[in-house]
Amino acid sequence: GVSELRNDDPSCQAWLDAAQEYGLPFNPDFNAATDYGVGRYQLSIKGRWRSSTAAAFLRPVQHHPGLTLRTGVLVSRVLIEQGCAVGVVCRQGGEEITFRCDGDVILCLQPQFGMTLTGFTTSKGLTILGVGPAAIPIYATTGSAIVVQNVPSNRAFRMAGFQFIQDGQLRIDVLSCAGSVHFEDIGARDVDFFFPTVPSISIAGSASVTLKQVRTFGTPALQASNSRVLLEQCALGEPINGLRGGAGLRASNCEIDLVQCVVDTASTSIAPSVYVPAIDAVDCVLRIAGDSSARIAGAALGQPGGIPIVATRSATYLDPRVTLVEGLGQPTILATGSLALQSVPASWTSTATLGQNLTIRTAGPAGSALFLAIGAAAALQSTIFGTLGLDVLQPYSFVGAASPGATGTATWTLGVPAALPLGLAFCAQAVVAHQGQLTLAQPSQFVIR
Repeated sequence: GVSELRNDDPSCQAWLDAAQEYGLPFNPDFNAATDYGVGRYQLSIKGRWRSSTAAAFLRPVQHHPGLTLRTGVLVSRVLIEQGCAVGVVCRQGGEEITFRCDGDVILCLQPQFGMTLTGFTTSKGLTILGVGPAAIPIYATTGSAIVVQNVPSNRAFRMAGFQFIQDGQLRIDVLSCAGSVHFEDIGARDVDFFFPTVPSISIAGSASVTLKQVRTFGTPALQASNSRVLLEQCALGEPINGLRGGAGLRASNCEIDLVQCVVDTASTSIAPSVYVPAIDAVDCVLRIAGDSSARIAGAALGQPGGIPIVATRSATYLDPRVTLVEGLGQPTILATGSLALQSVPASWTSTATLGQNLTIRTAGPAGSALFLAIGAAAALQSTIFGTLGLDVLQPYSFVGAASPGATGTATWTLGVPAALPLGLAFCAQAVVAHQGQLTLAQPSQFVIR
């Protein structure tokens, strides 16, 4: 337990007041996000007894099936990679063993009626999973957003399995994260869906953000700056209730990949006859991949509306199989910089459910050979061969080779072992051999649920 100091000395309060007048901030909890500032220390005491680590944390859960207790194990050193602790190296019976972890896993079960997941702020390596036969409600409003900030390198925040099928807002901020951030199977219907006034998801100054099967909208649905973002099978501007409207994606100074996405602004305008583009990118590298089911629409078919893609001072790569729908009298693409209409190799996967089949589809150029690898997920990294999302420092396996054929896509079906721990993050990524060159298809990262 934790308790406050019992002595209330006036001189202590005077010292705290003087420190704040000097300019130091008041800190009510030195065990929270920062230990900077001045304040009163707390005591690890409950009922006049000091709470040891064993009494406070181990004994209450010592019979939990998710806990393994090993005795006779001597920790010899902390495993440090790129300045972050990622595990411990131990000795047991003369044998050296290593335990690694990039964060904890929190399971959220199906709640009672009227209960939802609300906003929170974290900078931790953490996995939050919605578990249950039905959707887990989510209600993160502008005043109580989900804020993921300052996640350090070699750490990963992941959240998956929260689809709200009734009224609910989705407000997510990802700020200044050097580590990986992954949202999967997240969706909401904003209560202000007719007149959204703020972005649903904001990403700024972050090195590796992946959004998979995220469905929401706002003004815009996604706003990104100075970040590396990969979107897979996302629906921006098209929420769960099926209505469409609102700007889809605005990005500046970003590297953005859209894989098998739907960005649909319908006929939303900011003023009479002034329509917003579905994608508005400035000073970006923009890659758009997928088959004909992927769609970038500035309007409903045959109706007034906006331009599907506006790319200013950007390098744009667009797979010609992706469907573009422009408003009446509007161009399909308005681009300054470079524009390449070419095959954009990429993979997308179904939900990875224990004991079920996982379907992996990869798009590639005609006449190419695709070699699919699966292993642990890692932060997105740019290489001379393309974007790498697979952790090549851990074991991975090539599971097969295929040709995209006439459809332009190859398909693999793999079983998800029922014994895998929940919350593990994997990556499926194909190596593309075409005309004597090797490139990496855009990766698909997913969480075991």
